Amino acid sequence: MAGEKFCFPREDSTMFQLPKGIRVVSITPQYLPIRMEQRVSRVVPVNIRLENNRNFQVNEVSVKPAKVKLTGPKSAVLAYPAITLPPYTLEEDGTREFQVPMPELPAKVEVSPDIKVFDVRIVAEKAIASRQFSRLPVTVHGYRGKVMLEPKTVDVMIEGPRKSLAALGAGQLVPVVELPPKPAEREFSVPVTLSKLPPDFHVRVFPSQVRVHLP
Repeated sequence: MAGEKFCFPREDSTMFQLPKGIRVVSITPQYLPIRMEQRVSRVVPVNIRLENNRNFQVNEVSVKPAKVKLTGPKSAVLAYPAITLPPYTLEEDGTREFQVPMPELPAKVEVSPDIKVFDVRIVAEKAIASRQFSRLPVTVHGYRGKVMLEPKTVDVMIEGPRKSLAALGAGQLVPVVELPPKPAEREFSVPVTLSKLPPDFHVRVFPSQVRVHLP
């Protein structure tokens, strides 16, 4: 138990191997503190921390073995709710398999199984993806008369978060040209923009302009 004391017997010199004729007169200090602690075992998970990289989306992280058993003094074992491996930075997509050394633990803590390295597997994909929508009709805003556009449709390339992009439908994309209520010319070119698009998307329109013909 913590706080126990061991006392050297004053008159007992037999505990020391001394030459004949020599005896122990005194021992200082007379008491030595001895700390005794319960020995426990505990199964803890093994984790690896991934450094944030907005360019990638992690689909799978696995560590083998996923758990280990720690055995030793109670205070030392309870200090480790998990084995945390050094952080890893994603630099490319795809599957990465590598080994990470066992972190150094106090000598009084035993690890079972007695392993030196952990096998790590990480599967990631690019968080930013692109998608093309073809032959989207162009809508005219601002002019109420008859208009002929050349071309009447455009292709749209969108880049953005993979999950958001997968949920995006062609019906949500509206290519638009803005015309004045009373155009000064009968033929002119105007840029094509996209309305109602979330701000986290990057858009390219082909062609970027259309030719307007007024009768």
